[in-house]
Amino acid sequence: GLSVNIGSDNGKMDNILSRLEQNFFHFVREVADCELLCERLRRSLCEMSDFTPHKAFLAVQGTPPKGYATVRDVYRWLLDQPHQSPRLFLEDVAAFVLPFCARGDDGREELRYEGFMRIVNPRENAAVKSVAICRSGLAGPHSFASYTYRRDAPKGLLSQETNYRMCRLFSFEMESGRQLQIHRRLLEEHGITAVEAFRVLSSVKVAPSNVAYVAKSELRVLLVHRLRELTAKQCDAFCRRAMVSGTGGLTFQDMEKLLHPPCESYIDMDPEVARQESGRNLPPHLVSFLEQEALIKPLKKPPPTLRLLPLTSQVQKAQLC
Repeated sequence: GLSVNIGSDNGKMDNILSRLEQNFFHFVREVADCELLCERLRRSLCEMSDFTPHKAFLAVQGTPPKGYATVRDVYRWLLDQPHQSPRLFLEDVAAFVLPFCARGDDGREELRYEGFMRIVNPRENAAVKSVAICRSGLAGPHSFASYTYRRDAPKGLLSQETNYRMCRLFSFEMESGRQLQIHRRLLEEHGITAVEAFRVLSSVKVAPSNVAYVAKSELRVLLVHRLRELTAKQCDAFCRRAMVSGTGGLTFQDMEKLLHPPCESYIDMDPEVARQESGRNLPPHLVSFLEQEALIKPLKKPPPTLRLLPLTSQVQKAQLC
């Protein structure tokens, strides 16, 4: 009887693997490749001598500083940039920002300094990360940023080149989020759940090991050495992107968040008026459009296809004029 059960379990595992081979592992490769490119952009941002995470966080908050940034603050900062993405929607910004947010006392999602550090600081090379952090302590009127970068820094925060590199990082995070969302829908259509995905990734575990998570070494054995779906560098990148629980391994909750992000149905429940809280020199037509958006009250149960910002297309047309 035991041999039959084992054979049945192996047959189920083979069936799961056959369905995951073309879909899930392709999704894993996409996650790893996106993380590798994001890491390059983070390093490029930290190479700027005038970049400090604290000044960048202040710039994203707007004026007056609140100690945290909202999704709309990041959206407005991107709107202010002359080199912004041509496809800028609030829902894409929310999908990018909300995984790094924490819930405040009033129930709102707040991007705090710790979450912002996870966005902009490199994760692969600890030495590059420490340079940016140590630079924050030296930032001030006598910081070692070159005159070329300090000369055109708006309000003494960040130079145009630094703003461009940070905007490029944010834009790529949003673009990669859109691409990964397509793969998530394909996995959902094929009936691949987080339970099956975690079961496959934990298939290399042995009895004495902890079954609550899959260690990085175990993922490398499965994905690199046995299945040869990823390279060692891609496997490390996938672990950096997927392991967000802080347990030192990939848990089921991490897989659930990776396949089903908690921000798919984000609704801006309390939009702020741009003129009062932005504090930036927006063009008059953009200010008027943002003020009209602030008066729109979202539905209690919006349909899944509802576009969050109906005036976004008009804003983009006005910018092109």
